[in-house]
Amino acid sequence: MATGIIKALLKRGRHDNSVMYDVLIKQRQKGYSKLTDREKGQYDMLYETFGADEVQQLEDRLFYALGKHPELDDLFKAGKYLDDDALSSMFSRKIDSVLDDFAVRAERLKGAKNPQDEVYSLLDELIDEDLVELLEERKSINDISGGFFTDDMMTVDHEGRLDVLVDALENLQYNEAMATPEILAHNLRGIKAHVNTLPKAQKAHKKKSGTNEDVDFWDEDFGGDMGVQDKDPSDIRFDATYHNVAKEGKYTPTEPGGTLIPRDDVVLDPGSPEGVETMIDAWGDKITKKRGGGIVDGPLYNRDF
Repeated sequence: MATGIIKALLKRGRHDNSVMYDVLIKQRQKGYSKLTDREKGQYDMLYETFGADEVQQLEDRLFYALGKHPELDDLFKAGKYLDDDALSSMFSRKIDSVLDDFAVRAERLKGAKNPQDEVYSLLDELIDEDLVELLEERKSINDISGGFFTDDMMTVDHEGRLDVLVDALENLQYNEAMATPEILAHNLRGIKAHVNTLPKAQKAHKKKSGTNEDVDFWDEDFGGDMGVQDKDPSDIRFDATYHNVAKEGKYTPTEPGGTLIPRDDVVLDPGSPEGVETMIDAWGDKITKKRGGGIVDGPLYNRDF
């Protein structure tokens, strides 16, 4: 667990620690034996000042994405890790591959003894494990690259594909309408198509979380007498994606035939009768609409454990 010193360093952000980050990056790129005497002295001083555990924790987080993306490894070793076009394309393909993999796994659940339970388990694995790993990889790539991207959002994922993905999947996680392999696979592929054709409003939406400047990303939870604990996956997802999804960028789940499946947070525009009619046709008599506000009251489906 990181202690106060390392947390203070992380709070200061990448730019305020540029010399320290540069030394750590050079050591990882070149290896200690190939560092100059000055670089060796700087690197040794970090360990002497902050302690081995502290610096190792910082290195583990900074280089979290290395070894998971061959292209990133090659660019990093070659000292070309600031090539934001290559990194953005690489990270988008990683998102696609995760969705493809889980869509195939969902399809393979057809005929399972308890398909509903298997679908929920698969969704939980995707959301609580794979998505969290992607968020941590994104933060690592942002920190390694130093935020010197061509846009002003300082993130390898400047359109917020991963943010939209997290938002979409969390909406599906407790939706009983997703409890068949066919519908889950269909929507995973639908989400993939959606995140690769995001509207202009989402692309231009100013991202506030998970970027190079996000100093709270790695914070742990403080559990009173229990001491410092790892963050809950839901807290990681929230802190990494909060404010990053425009309403226009949200994904609307569907059944394979095209019928809309309601989101828990859908807001009906009372000034758009066509939109309201479409939703009512899709949802039938299960919809509850407040007078004047057009807000759907709470989740349509609930899971009980």
